[in-house]
Amino acid sequence: MKNTLGAGLLLACTALTHPLAEAFSQFGSQTATSSLKSLSHQPNGPDPKVLQLALRAYHWAANHKHIQKQLLTIVDFSRASIEKRLWVIDLAKNRILFSGLVAHGRNSGGLKATHFSNSPESRESSLGTFVTEDTYVGKHGYSLRVAGLEAGLNNNAKSRAIVVHPAKYVGDNFISQKGMLGRSWGCFALDPEYASDVIHMIKGGSVIFAYAPGMENDAHYGTA
Repeated sequence: MKNTLGAGLLLACTALTHPLAEAFSQFGSQTATSSLKSLSHQPNGPDPKVLQLALRAYHWAANHKHIQKQLLTIVDFSRASIEKRLWVIDLAKNRILFSGLVAHGRNSGGLKATHFSNSPESRESSLGTFVTEDTYVGKHGYSLRVAGLEAGLNNNAKSRAIVVHPAKYVGDNFISQKGMLGRSWGCFALDPEYASDVIHMIKGGSVIFAYAPGMENDAHYGTA
């Protein structure tokens, strides 16, 4: 029997009027409403709507997967690749730990990602809720495996070898030369300057939420 986001959203909507501690004993003393405001108004903070969806996804994930860290990574693919569109948020302290660049899949688009897929060999980015797993050293260097939690939306992430890894085509210098970031085969590719620090921070059971406009209307959204 499938577990849909409906139940998760009901729980999350309730949680959004209380401290962000629905999945843990306590995330902090502020209400989620004030958390949304404070986080989204920080310099280079995420869009309030995207942040709200990401918080709901976190609570949903906590009810379907063993989440070990009170960290939430948001990737907002509504923004161009030359913009900071990745944030790591400490839910316990209610603050943004990091914001930076992240590449999208080669077949998802050029400057902006407009196409997304869960299909093998698509070389497109996937959307939705992921949980981080273990690290390894591969052809891109220090990398991080992730598992997609939503059937039909991103559950092929592991078989597609979708990971978080450093890439030389991500960074301000590359943007200066090409006018946009390079593109991955669907992985969350980061600037080598900070990739290792971010990977070390979020590895081992934190949540990644990848957003694009209209994803809430996907029939697979929130299906475990």
